Amino acid sequence: MTDVDLAKFSCFADLSDEQRECFAAEIRALDLEPEEAALREGDEADGMILLASGRLRLERSSPPLRAEVGPGTTLGGLSLLVPGRREMSAFAATPCRLLWLPRAGYRRLADDAPHAACRFVEHLITDLVAIVRPEIPRLLSASVDPLAGEE
Repeated sequence: MTDVDLAKFSCFADLSDEQRECFAAEIRALDLEPEEAALREGDEADGMILLASGRLRLERSSPPLRAEVGPGTTLGGLSLLVPGRREMSAFAATPCRLLWLPRAGYRRLADDAPHAACRFVEHLITDLVAIVRPEIPRLLSASVDPLAGEE
């Protein structure tokens, strides 16, 4: 359980207070000091982080990335649905308060409150589409014709 207002995060904004309470029951608050790792590139992606306060430094080895994000940022939302490895690391740039929603907690919530879980996934997909949609023309122009070379 956490004392942070989940409505401040876009993925929870449209949910009812009751639905947010279902999520809050599965979320743990974590405090990090500067340079402590929140996520490590290559580790099993097994949950989502919500940054309640502070700043996180994001780093990725290939292609190289280095950026900072602030309160309200969510990282790893798709890992609640799709197993895989972390694509980047996140380190506390300042003292941080994180909210951790593990995959197992999300699955319990999906069983107990499927409507809340579905609304949450709609937000994750909407955010993903907002990122991917502008890249579609570039991806299509770079695509290879699967029938090229066949005679």
